[in-house]
Amino acid sequence: MTGRWRIWALLAGAGVIAVAVGACGDSDRRPSRGGSPARVTAAEPDTACDAKVTRRVRIPVGSGRIAIGGYANLVAVGHGSVWVPVADPAAPNERITLLGIDPVSGAVTRWRYAGSSEVRIRAGGGAVWLADPQTRELTRIDIATGRRIVRRPFGAYRAPRELAVGAGRVWLVPETGGDLAVADLRDGRVRRRIQTGVSTIGDVAPAGQIVWLSPAGPPMVMRLDARSGRPVGKPVRVDATALDIDATPDRAWVDLGD
Repeated sequence: MTGRWRIWALLAGAGVIAVAVGACGDSDRRPSRGGSPARVTAAEPDTACDAKVTRRVRIPVGSGRIAIGGYANLVAVGHGSVWVPVADPAAPNERITLLGIDPVSGAVTRWRYAGSSEVRIRAGGGAVWLADPQTRELTRIDIATGRRIVRRPFGAYRAPRELAVGAGRVWLVPETGGDLAVADLRDGRVRRRIQTGVSTIGDVAPAGQIVWLSPAGPPMVMRLDARSGRPVGKPVRVDATALDIDATPDRAWVDLGD
């Protein structure tokens, strides 16, 4: 994912049921700015303040649009659902709601999210993961129970700018610096940090037991061993700075901008 906020207005067509994003109150408290332990909360989808929210959307046959009643930013697929953070432009501070849409039945799970519209999203390890560069938090929402664990993987003064889930771990890119944080899938706790040797990390993509990494400056991509964090082979030169990177066990795909 890039650091740019992409907003697509999903317009409701004839016969399409829209999911309205409400502006009900939020009881989540913000964490202290110090190195406090993780906040653990429990939440249920479709709570009382969400009573007017439609429980289903129409899934098009073949290609098409799904109206969700707000502005969507980024998307993740996993655990049988499509996960989309949605901003409600009518609510104060563009309140964010996380939608989980069943691509077969159209059933919608709706979670309140107290973070910002800059949030990045991934799914894996039985959870939806939200990395927020504005609040500096990593949030793990358990898909089965709604239990949330909120952490600050880079402390009070640095933020997670990108994340990826794979190779049995969560990989977190800081807004500045070249230390890649590796978090546990069960609780989001950072278990180790990998000094990558670059000044700033652009993006990260795990695939199999290899983690592909792009620096934010030199035109190259690197490979790391997912277990040891050590470099694998030599960096691969590309024609320009690698903005985004994604990978399969066979190869990596890099976005070079222009």
